[in-house]
Amino acid sequence: MSKNSQYKGTRYPGVRKCIGKKGITYEVSYYPFPGAKKKHLRVEATSEKEAFLKRAELMGEKSKTQVYNFSFPELKERLKLKCQADKDSPKTIINLMGKFHMLFEEFLPLHYPYITSVNELSQQIIERYKQFIVVDKGRENGWRDELTKIKSIFRKMVAIGCCDERICTDVLGKFAKPKRVLKVYKEITREQKREFLSFLKEDRPDLYGITFLIMRLGWRREQVISLKRTDIKFNNLRPVEIVCQPKNTKNKEPFILRNFGNDIAEVLNDCYQNSKGSEWLFPNPKGKKVHSNNYTSYISKTSEKVLKIRLTPHDFRHMFCTHMKKEGLPERDIMAITGHKDIESFQIYTHVTGEGVKKVLDSSKIF
Repeated sequence: MSKNSQYKGTRYPGVRKCIGKKGITYEVSYYPFPGAKKKHLRVEATSEKEAFLKRAELMGEKSKTQVYNFSFPELKERLKLKCQADKDSPKTIINLMGKFHMLFEEFLPLHYPYITSVNELSQQIIERYKQFIVVDKGRENGWRDELTKIKSIFRKMVAIGCCDERICTDVLGKFAKPKRVLKVYKEITREQKREFLSFLKEDRPDLYGITFLIMRLGWRREQVISLKRTDIKFNNLRPVEIVCQPKNTKNKEPFILRNFGNDIAEVLNDCYQNSKGSEWLFPNPKGKKVHSNNYTSYISKTSEKVLKIRLTPHDFRHMFCTHMKKEGLPERDIMAITGHKDIESFQIYTHVTGEGVKKVLDSSKIF
């Protein structure tokens, strides 16, 4: 308050009348919850009584959304229960728990050991955490994913009364989501795909069917690896339907593929026969589910060895969408196979190809 301002007593507790250069203003004060620091807010009011009523409204809002301070281990347990109640997939829960560990169990004890409550976080602390992820951990493009997951964690904690909503709005809300970093598109020919699959059939036959379907249908790695024998439906001895369970699709909706060609049916039938004794359609040599990270690591090392290009399973999804689009096929028909639900997400997987650019330049010739 300025030197020219003065405080006048009032019969309305928690209301302070301030008279200054800008005229009469009112400040209200209250405790959001037991043990919390006292809050002081300026409110727009024409009288002390109106300011007092607004204070009561503010206190009522806070009482409805009372926030408690929990220790970090207690927060972790409550967050996990919230994820389970929201029916998040096991993979999502693991990801969120990993982000929680990074922020609350690794970063804060190292750089801010005096922080014991989630409600003590500030914009400066999150800014330092960004540096921790990008610089200290060497994840140059990792902040986008980190921020997305952290915001999700805090929204869940607000919902169960473990965190003040102010952290989401006034702290995390100050950080805009970075633009997606587009990866360099990798192209391989149909002959190179055949060469790679032939090598897999000899070296790791248990991974052949997975790779074939990802290449052939443009599906996600986990979507294929998670297929069970019961997800393949037969008409006599021919596979006629593949059912992807909701928990294995990105949008958590069931996805069914029918009307596929004989080559796909033949691979499915072979894998079905070879996987007897396991619940998985593409089990590892021990009959267990193939580990996603181990599969990706093998594909990357093997593609570099065989094709001299380091590829990931997701590169095959990009190739499928890009090549089908280049062939002039309707986007909706391509999406019916890949499982995309909207054009915007589908466009992420389509890229400019060298051959396509050449065709455009050839078509624009003048002489």
